Amino acid sequence: MNTPPDVPDEPKIGMDSAEQSPLDKLLEESDIHARTVPRPETAPNLAEIDGLSEILTLFDEAEAVSAEKRLLGDDIIVNPERYLQASVRGHYWKAITKNVETKGQILLLPGFTEFCEKYASLADLLVSAGYDVLMLDWPGQGRSGHLGFDPLIVHSDNFESHRYAVMRLLQETEMDRAPFHVIGHSMGGYFALHVAQRYARNVKKLVLCSPMFVPKAPPLWLVKLLTTVLVGLGRARYHPPFRSYPDFEHIKRFRLNNPLTRDLENYERPFRLYDHVPSLFRTSPSVGWIKTAFEECEKYSLNAAWLREISASTLLCLPGDERVVDSAATMSMVAHLRQCRTIHFHEARHELFAELPEVRRRLMANILTFLEEDDDVMRQPAAVSQPMDDMGDGHLDEY
Repeated sequence: MNTPPDVPDEPKIGMDSAEQSPLDKLLEESDIHARTVPRPETAPNLAEIDGLSEILTLFDEAEAVSAEKRLLGDDIIVNPERYLQASVRGHYWKAITKNVETKGQILLLPGFTEFCEKYASLADLLVSAGYDVLMLDWPGQGRSGHLGFDPLIVHSDNFESHRYAVMRLLQETEMDRAPFHVIGHSMGGYFALHVAQRYARNVKKLVLCSPMFVPKAPPLWLVKLLTTVLVGLGRARYHPPFRSYPDFEHIKRFRLNNPLTRDLENYERPFRLYDHVPSLFRTSPSVGWIKTAFEECEKYSLNAAWLREISASTLLCLPGDERVVDSAATMSMVAHLRQCRTIHFHEARHELFAELPEVRRRLMANILTFLEEDDDVMRQPAAVSQPMDDMGDGHLDEY
């Protein structure tokens, strides 16, 4: 089985164009970029249809249901091939399952250690709003196999496997033949940038929530030095020796100062899923994953020239209390995106989709109105790369 080549040891920041990867060549060979993509009709004017009120009603109905949301779509399994060392699981949930007319498609990309079931409530809301939703368990996460030495470790030798998994799922669902939106959280936000760059003719709107432009960590040179030495010693698939091994009972206990969310119920929800399906649980990255992540971020998301290739209208949602990814680097680099609107959620933490109800309400109102907003609105100079506060419960003219 072929494995992806290693990322170059010394990627350069600010280079004119990132070196073409094997997957780029594969995309060209399969003529994906050359496919004819139908242009969507102009989105309706939300000011005329009271879309915000409808969105907030959907959210309130979802919040009123106390039972755990379940995925009601179809699993899609991509067997090991080319860059995939294990089967990859995707989940495709169509709006028709709720007797709702489909008005678009969304690729939903979870974060590190996450899995489809964790996003069941969000997917349910998006499907209820009329979108077909495709999501996945990243290679080495959820139901997409264990690639580390220990089943609790998330390992990756190269992120080409992640990009390849997305490509194959888009092919299986034929979403690569039509326009679609992308929503990515944390590590999923990093890969959402890649999707927007590679499928520029398909991606209509891009939503980045607490995206990983680079993880928050010691100096980049130190991380690269330590991980390169450890990988050379054969420790790529192991837990890093300079980090303590997380204890399940310790992690499970909600703490007021945790870096993820201030919401007790949403913090504990994944752990109730682990009780039913223990194999979903992952705790930490391998040495190889850390090395790959920092090298990839340096090559792509910290590369201004590469970011300028992304043309999709972008909504950036940032928490005020961010302790997982480097928010300063994010704010510095998003300035290079062609069309980006930034919304700050003050005092919120990394997992915005799992935050307090008032934060989630404003978040979803912003996201769903943005997805239906006419592209011409985003092209207005005042809306490009302009930080904004959270949108409250008012009207669209506050947006």
